[in-house]
Amino acid sequence: MSLNLPRSLSLRLYLLAFNLEKGRMYRVPGLGRTLRAAALTQLHHDGLLSDDHGLALVTGAPADAASPPDDQLSRLVFRQLAAEPSPARPWAYWVGHDRAPAVRMVRHELAAAGWVTLGSHPDGLPRRGRTSVSVSPPDRQTVRVLNREASRALRGEIADAELPWELAALVALAAAGDVITLVSARERRTWPERIAALTALAGPPAEALAAHAGGT
Repeated sequence: MSLNLPRSLSLRLYLLAFNLEKGRMYRVPGLGRTLRAAALTQLHHDGLLSDDHGLALVTGAPADAASPPDDQLSRLVFRQLAAEPSPARPWAYWVGHDRAPAVRMVRHELAAAGWVTLGSHPDGLPRRGRTSVSVSPPDRQTVRVLNREASRALRGEIADAELPWELAALVALAAAGDVITLVSARERRTWPERIAALTALAGPPAEALAAHAGGT
């Protein structure tokens, strides 16, 4: 998939939460948790983290990695794990840990890179005591193409041998994180086995997020 998009899963996932039909961000109550799961998935895929019977272990250093984390959230998550004294903690802990700043961090990184524009809501009123912010990606067509490719992955229209790992991960994370602009509730009911397979392919952080969504 040769789209001109950020490499980071967390940045891509945030873009996919934008409702292209209504022209606004869709409200995802657990988006911070989902973005952290995306960052952990990226770090695991890049060989900086490994799984030890459900525990997240630091196995590399960014300077030595073939693909060091190039987004702020992944770098933050890696530093948090690297600073944690033993014993190691489970993936679910790191998915939920310090999740409140994740959305703001990803949003402002996308804005700084020109992927989204930020502005006030038309009524200018604060939401729950916070500044009211609207988000809009200037290149909606690219976001639309990414959404379409991820939907094809969900439906099994891309052969597994040709399926980019990031597409599998995006679908798995969106399904577990209730990002319904990408995977709707109806699609979760229609494709449970496919979603489970993609979640297993995405790895332990996505599985931890899915387990949280399932109430386990």
